[in-house]
Amino acid sequence: MYRRAVLLVLGFMFHSDDKPLFSWEDQGRAFIAQIAPGLKIRTEVSSHSPHVGQQFSILYSLVTQRYPTAIDIEPQQYSGFWTEIVPLAEQTRTITRLLDGRPTHEFTLRQIIASPMEECALGLPPLSVKIMMGGPAAAGAPRWDVVASSESVSLTVLPLPAPEAGAARSLLVGTLAGRLAESKGSQGREVILDLQGTANLAFFQPLDWFRGTGVTFLAPRLVQAESFVETWDTGHRRRLTMQQHHRWAIWTIPQDGAARRVEDLQIPVFDPGRGTWANVRIPGIDVRAPSNTTRAPSPELTSSSEPWSGGFLGRYRRSLWAGVVLALVSLGVWFLWKRKTEPVPHPWMGSSLEKLQRQSSRAPRSFLETAHKILERYADENHLIPGSGDKDSPFDQCWFEVERFRFSGGEPPSEVRHRILQLLYAVPGKQLGPNETTDEHR
Repeated sequence: MYRRAVLLVLGFMFHSDDKPLFSWEDQGRAFIAQIAPGLKIRTEVSSHSPHVGQQFSILYSLVTQRYPTAIDIEPQQYSGFWTEIVPLAEQTRTITRLLDGRPTHEFTLRQIIASPMEECALGLPPLSVKIMMGGPAAAGAPRWDVVASSESVSLTVLPLPAPEAGAARSLLVGTLAGRLAESKGSQGREVILDLQGTANLAFFQPLDWFRGTGVTFLAPRLVQAESFVETWDTGHRRRLTMQQHHRWAIWTIPQDGAARRVEDLQIPVFDPGRGTWANVRIPGIDVRAPSNTTRAPSPELTSSSEPWSGGFLGRYRRSLWAGVVLALVSLGVWFLWKRKTEPVPHPWMGSSLEKLQRQSSRAPRSFLETAHKILERYADENHLIPGSGDKDSPFDQCWFEVERFRFSGGEPPSEVRHRILQLLYAVPGKQLGPNETTDEHR
């Protein structure tokens, strides 16, 4: 991977006219904030003017001439950005170089992949740190030697240019590849869409791009979502690139008397390097007719010597059997409907929500993790896939709010915590009001 990065840089830096085509200064900038004598926070962005939806990396580093004993980093709130915090390796990246004849050390504190979601001037939040430079503090003395923050970094977010006439609008920026396939064992009833690239697939809605002949598509189900990060190091500069892979399952309803086919997907993707749109084509597939749509021929009637062949029962036995079967089917459908509409009791949620309500005012940082565990347990007991169902349901709305702040690393304000609690109390099947508890906790 590092070899690829070096070749890329060498290939982009020069062309036939010996003019540089690419440089780190063109693609990003580094900002230095002095937080104490001999201590600086360096904020490095891989793009200072990204387009809407374009991913870029943010790296925060501590520059010091002495090794710190301990560092505590506060959460951040990224307003107007989609963000993903990239975990640091066990061995933190450290760069040591001579500055004014003295060795200077640079420690990576936090690294983030971000995508701006709106066209305007946006600011990256400062990084707040607590640093201990010496040994453990004496009793009664302040524990931290330095408590400070870097400065906010302002970015100019560029709009996406208008697509070609007649082309649909898209928020996908970067690279994209994919394929369509029939789901194994579905007998032509389900198709699978795989997409991968640096374009942010959180902005992709499959049904906006699906077209079919002889089939109708139901709401897609996200069955797999994963990502991996590539690191590009050149000198003292670093850039991160995230590849995403999503897989959706889409159930199809065939229409009788017509050829069944999922048409080619034509997805516009913006290339920020070239400044142009590219049309990514994913070949369509033919959909097999479900095997059970072909009915077997009905057996012929046997001779009148069979039992029940004469009289009233003999004449109407088929109608009687059909009535019995219809009654049994109706009873089964009613039973399933009643089970589905009746809320599933979750008595444990009473004490869990009481704990969450206390944390809302006393321990806001623990609030998100507790809410996340409640939602995970509820999803497991109800066989739900979080984030892939009805976006208007209290459960999915609550899941979105909780995960948004968990991934951004920020602390939810009081009004958001109050909304999360309201949504949890509105989840079906809880059977408890906001001021009620279970019998075992009374």
